[in-house]
Amino acid sequence: MKLSSLVKAITMDGKCQQIKSMSFPDMLKKSDTIKTTSEENKNSGIFYGNCEYSDFYLDPDIASIHYKAQDVKPSGLFVAIPGHKADGHDFIDIAIGKGASAIVAQKKSVKNSIIIEVENTRKALGRIAAKYYGNPSEKLVIIGITGTNGKTTTAYLVESILQKAGFRTGVIGTINCR
Repeated sequence: MKLSSLVKAITMDGKCQQIKSMSFPDMLKKSDTIKTTSEENKNSGIFYGNCEYSDFYLDPDIASIHYKAQDVKPSGLFVAIPGHKADGHDFIDIAIGKGASAIVAQKKSVKNSIIIEVENTRKALGRIAAKYYGNPSEKLVIIGITGTNGKTTTAYLVESILQKAGFRTGVIGTINCR
């Protein structure tokens, strides 16, 4: 999947300012890049933040998405997630060394790579992964079963009926997950 289509997934309106044909030395000189916001989406509670996209390479194909720098594969996208004990931004050099085609970060970072700067990398990772994997949540039907007795039996009965009807099923319960 092309990086540009994943970048569009970061904001609901698909706006992420691209700064094309920027050489690495020019990027070092540039203190502030252009940002775009959508007031409509910002006020609706579904806006995931400003997005900057320094595209000084071609629009690469992304082969995988990673949030652990150690797992990055060539042509992968690395999303730097800040944590309680470690900050993914500290591992950007490792991700680049392992062949990451682009980095999603929420801290200003000047590296010799494509950097997509967002306000919240954790939220951006969810939207990017959804786009990359074909928005699977839009294709799921979820059935919840509540009550005091008989939930597991009912879940297994519903699963059996749906399977006989040709649906792929999964069950998450207190006894097991399958």
